[in-house]
Amino acid sequence: MRPLKYIVDHARRYWLETVTFAVANAFLVGVLGVNSHHVGLEAWAMKAAELAAFTLPPSNFYPIGPALLYLPFQMLGIKAVWALFFYFNIGLFFYARICRGIDNRLVGRMALLAVLLNPYFYWIVKSSQDVVLQFAVLTAALSFLIEGRLVVYSLVALLGSVVRSTDIFVFAGLAFLMYLRERRAIWALFPALYIVVAVFNFAQYGSVSPSLNGGYNIFLGQHPLYAVAHPHYDIDYFFEHEGHSDPRVLFGIPRTTENEVQVDVRYRDLGFSFLRENPQRFLYTSAIKLEN
Repeated sequence: MRPLKYIVDHARRYWLETVTFAVANAFLVGVLGVNSHHVGLEAWAMKAAELAAFTLPPSNFYPIGPALLYLPFQMLGIKAVWALFFYFNIGLFFYARICRGIDNRLVGRMALLAVLLNPYFYWIVKSSQDVVLQFAVLTAALSFLIEGRLVVYSLVALLGSVVRSTDIFVFAGLAFLMYLRERRAIWALFPALYIVVAVFNFAQYGSVSPSLNGGYNIFLGQHPLYAVAHPHYDIDYFFEHEGHSDPRVLFGIPRTTENEVQVDVRYRDLGFSFLRENPQRFLYTSAIKLEN
């Protein structure tokens, strides 16, 4: 088949996917164009540089997965923003693949277009670029799961659990439920692989967690100023740009005299303290989060 005819035929067959990719990438360009707060990209580059120098990162505040995914780009001297677009389109590719596998063609097309109708997804990229990597890994894992490639799925799930630490509950819960349903040993593969990661994390960082920011997130989520940070409820940005002190300074949480595990516990305790002091505020902010 001639190359031009091959391209034309595939363009006709995948025209909706092509349009979706183009519009989604335009949305991403727009979001990044108005946002100068690239905390995620900075964290990727810093950790990837340490890995490239064959040095284990001393900090586990952010999970190591994003740095692993950015490492090839770091070694080639490619900026993190291009890695962001690469993984964004990887996520779109697997998402489109899943949609095309839906038996009902109309439902599949509606599902594909739905990725353009989720403003929250594009909004959160403004403050947390790791969401793009999470999107790529989750869609890839789901695609392999649907195809029944469970070993590859387990490996991608392992990567996903160190890209976004909360996703370990997704994959572990799925493994448990599917084992109860099928009684097949293959569902023990992901938990077994993660035990190796957990042992390493404990030996290196003093915690089995993929990251040590759980307490910090509880702290921010229950903070008295959370509801004041309207309209974005991005309290990290709020602290840094609205004239408020950094929480470490505001609440006297020194990183220099305590290790990350101890600091994380202090953040967590403060978060629960905020909750107990004002349960009405907790209900109000929970309603805001549910609405978002």
